[in-house]
Amino acid sequence: MSVGPTFRAGLVASLIATMCWGVAAAEPLPRFHCYRMVSDATVDQAVTLTDQFGQIEMSIDRLYRICNPTDANDQDPGAVGRTEHLTEYALHPLNGYIPPRQISVTNEFGTEVLATGHNPPPRSLLVHSAVSDTPPAPSPPAPGAVSHFTCYHVHRQPGRLIEEVDLEDETGTESFNTRRADELCIPAKMDDEDVVAGDKPLLCYVLRRLGDPPAARTVHASDEFGSSAVTLLTERKHRLCVPSTVVELP
Repeated sequence: MSVGPTFRAGLVASLIATMCWGVAAAEPLPRFHCYRMVSDATVDQAVTLTDQFGQIEMSIDRLYRICNPTDANDQDPGAVGRTEHLTEYALHPLNGYIPPRQISVTNEFGTEVLATGHNPPPRSLLVHSAVSDTPPAPSPPAPGAVSHFTCYHVHRQPGRLIEEVDLEDETGTESFNTRRADELCIPAKMDDEDVVAGDKPLLCYVLRRLGDPPAARTVHASDEFGSSAVTLLTERKHRLCVPSTVVELP
């Protein structure tokens, strides 16, 4: 593993659980508001990832995004107090190939037809994490509570979504326009650690902020690969990831 000065060595070996496929989830996952970040955290680890689209060997690379549980338009006020966070790592293919797919995705914004493309293998990995506003970073979450997710770039068939949403998470409340779907994250088996039953795919939309941005904020995050202090960027574009139902089309 290659790490920056604030990044602790990975804890993968000690966190791999012996679980059966489809371990029951405590409750459905919330929506997530995802921020790009400034961090020097990197991981150099090969893993085998298996999801409903296929199996591929990938190398886990840099950490570049954190996702906070969020309430959208007062639909889930309890989400703000939930502890599940997700960290997102870039991936690079090592062996295998997952061909493009055409899919129908349904969630609170309706149903749309999407296609994976441009970068057919998964381009990133979502990992269950714990986040604190103050140092030190919290202990990493126990394995088996939340699935890993392989994330694919998606593009939409003709049509466009523009819908205003008010998002509240632990950083406060902000308003955005929800734009195109950009990424689909599928629950995935990573090596011998299985998916959690009940974890739905997350369809992630590009957000454009309405109004002035808040100040950048530093948080302390930990997951199975280590811990790091990271600065959340409050740029104009963000992401909203929404639990969804996915059907592959012929």
